[in-house]
Amino acid sequence: MQKMHTDRVKLWLSSITLILFIGAVSSSLGEDDDTIQIWNKFTIPNYEQGKIRFRTVAQVRGVDLYNRFQRWHFTETVRYQLFDHTAVSLSGSILKPNIPTRESAPLEYRLVPRIIHQIPLTEDFTLSITNRFDFRWFEDQEDMSNRSRFMIGFKYDLPSDLPLRYFFGSNEIFYDWRAGGINQYRLTPIGMAFELNKHAIFETYYMIRFVENGSPWDRGHTFGTHLRFKF
Repeated sequence: MQKMHTDRVKLWLSSITLILFIGAVSSSLGEDDDTIQIWNKFTIPNYEQGKIRFRTVAQVRGVDLYNRFQRWHFTETVRYQLFDHTAVSLSGSILKPNIPTRESAPLEYRLVPRIIHQIPLTEDFTLSITNRFDFRWFEDQEDMSNRSRFMIGFKYDLPSDLPLRYFFGSNEIFYDWRAGGINQYRLTPIGMAFELNKHAIFETYYMIRFVENGSPWDRGHTFGTHLRFKF
């Protein structure tokens, strides 16, 4: 039992060390875009029966502590548990950005299929791999602007008697179909989740965003929250 606990601690520390190392290396890449974004997300489950789940997600984003509103989006998702560690989902989204140089920005519509793998490495540590495809339409454009996204992440569960329930982190890569290359990635070196009560989980995290904008890339910083309701 003691050896198993020691192995879990070693795995956890090794994973955190790797994520922080990636973050340290990444922080030297690109140039800061001199903005700090705040992302706030809310998830409400609508229906859950057996292997099927429906949920509603709303998100608002602001720049420099909401001195400038950036965008909001609203999403409906259905998810089906295909196998023990593999699920598929389909989302439909509508987004409204705020573009300072335009009086009225066009709406964006998305259809997003996903394949999600969640691989438990130990009782407490889970590795996740998500393949996502964004099919995107804009009101003022005839052509679609599609992209693929690949994300690898981790989740480390803590004892259930603690308000701090788990740590998490991830790295996501964006591949633009039209441009034919990678044009963005998002590194979340660390995030934490707190159980507010039996019906709500509050997540908070820090993210570094890298966006292609010539050479070097732009580097931006994001502080995010995610309030998950469960009934």
